[in-house]
Amino acid sequence: MVMDEKLINEIIVRIKWELNSSLGEIVDFKIYHHEKLIFSEIWKIRLIFKKGTRNVVCKKYIENELVNTERFVQKEYDILKYLHDEFVSLKSVNVVKPIALIAEDNIIVTEEFGGAKLNQLLLDHIRWIPSKQKKEQIKKIFYYCGNWLKYFHKFTKKDGNEILSYDHFIKSIEKILSYSDEYGLTKDMHDKIYRFVENKFDIINEKELELVG
Repeated sequence: MVMDEKLINEIIVRIKWELNSSLGEIVDFKIYHHEKLIFSEIWKIRLIFKKGTRNVVCKKYIENELVNTERFVQKEYDILKYLHDEFVSLKSVNVVKPIALIAEDNIIVTEEFGGAKLNQLLLDHIRWIPSKQKKEQIKKIFYYCGNWLKYFHKFTKKDGNEILSYDHFIKSIEKILSYSDEYGLTKDMHDKIYRFVENKFDIINEKELELVG
């Protein structure tokens, strides 16, 4: 869980400007979780103030020679801030709040957020024949996901319509499914996804579509 001392001090300075208005000075700083992913490194940090504690997530993006990482992190932060500002007034759905950007170190700091990973939730429910109770839980999960997407589409609608390329979309699906083996998706599930997409494109029939995201 080692983090460079200079970087720790920089994070504390940035966070203090955002969080200490009501909680006072930071008196301690504890890293309680560390995780290395393919494209990023995550630290979960507990900040102890004189008048309370706050947990934050520090995400450092790993340098990638194919992209300008600093510019990518800046764009990611700007998008996250825009979406949070749009979602913040809603009661049932939300977007995590960005707290600080340290672009020169490719770091975004956000509030910690609870919950579980969607793919793991679904796998836990569909791996075996689900009970009536689990079916209701699945319906609830899909309802909230759909509700979130409804607002995401509303907030990110692009100007003008475009014709969606079938070949381009299929390549995107193939790329996503290439990562799906670790989640237990079978070839039969892959085939069902492709058939579903093909049926939808038959309905669209090269009509102009509103694009979002």
